[in-house]
Amino acid sequence: MDLDYNELSVYAEDRIDLGAWQLNLGLRGDWGSFLENFDVSPRISMAWSPFEDGSGELTVGASRYYGRSFFRYQLNDAIYGWREIYLHLRRFTGRPGQESPCSDSDFVDCTHRTFENRSGASDLETPYSDEISVGWRQRIGPFEGKLQLLTRESRKGVSRKRDEDGLYFYDNSGRSSTQSATLDMTNRTALVIGVTETRFTMGLGYRDSESNFQEDDSYNETLETDLIYYRERLITVEELPAWDYNVPLSIRLHSVTEIPKWGITWSNFYRVRRGGTIARDSGENYDSPETGDRHDIYEDYEFGSLFTINSRIQWSRMLTDGSEVYARFEIHNLLDRVVATESARLSTRPRFTQGRRFWMEVGMRYF
Repeated sequence: MDLDYNELSVYAEDRIDLGAWQLNLGLRGDWGSFLENFDVSPRISMAWSPFEDGSGELTVGASRYYGRSFFRYQLNDAIYGWREIYLHLRRFTGRPGQESPCSDSDFVDCTHRTFENRSGASDLETPYSDEISVGWRQRIGPFEGKLQLLTRESRKGVSRKRDEDGLYFYDNSGRSSTQSATLDMTNRTALVIGVTETRFTMGLGYRDSESNFQEDDSYNETLETDLIYYRERLITVEELPAWDYNVPLSIRLHSVTEIPKWGITWSNFYRVRRGGTIARDSGENYDSPETGDRHDIYEDYEFGSLFTINSRIQWSRMLTDGSEVYARFEIHNLLDRVVATESARLSTRPRFTQGRRFWMEVGMRYF
């Protein structure tokens, strides 16, 4: 298998200073070779420092972020395009993929499934998230604290469906909403040991999410639109807990060690996430006494707690007054610890949080 994927990004920013006020206006454009969409996203932020010594600052921002890499969908198209499945069919109902007689002579009647043209790439829009944030930064003795509130509305998420011919394809039915609050404390003066300078950040985070995704990475075969029975009442899918390991509370420690003489920065991220809850189809049905309609019953499923370490080391060197070259190496989930997160109806398809991953990047910056 030989696949190519290309991305192009451009970014422009203007900063306006007016006394104690600072306004940043940004515009970003992204293009990817798979979807072939050119997406333009605005970035606006404002900061106000009410004290002359700069000990406190209010920040407000509104931005749009588009999904940046869709190579995984291109790769899935190539891999799943090889698959073709025939299943014995006891009763023909005319559903997509059913054949009577079967096109394969080994079967009488069958369900014939192929996985070609799953992406529908030419019809997909790029998923995006709109964010609004409000924050306050304050010096407190030898520390600096920051409180931030954020709301995120994600739209055009990629979800999998099947057409009338039984072929799988993706569409933009996915959406989610997230509200979060974070509190961080950082030592203002770096800890100096030899040629190194280290700063630490301790943080608490809380998040509340709702999503209509109910499968790992939006691979649900169908995106339900009917009401479902959950916690003794009928609700829409959007009201379910988010599918993506919805952990409300997290504790994190972040350390950044710099060696200015060598242009090296080493960052480590330690995070403890308390076990969370999602809703999973129980396989049972609820018959409404008012309408007589039948609805799927969803039940809570508890995840275990998870401790992860992410590490990143970066080297950079100035080339000119307005440019630098850099190289970065990252290890995500250094300990390779995972917890099961399957949320699909089929318990035969286990899902887990992401294991150990490696990332390497080389590039140039202009400023």
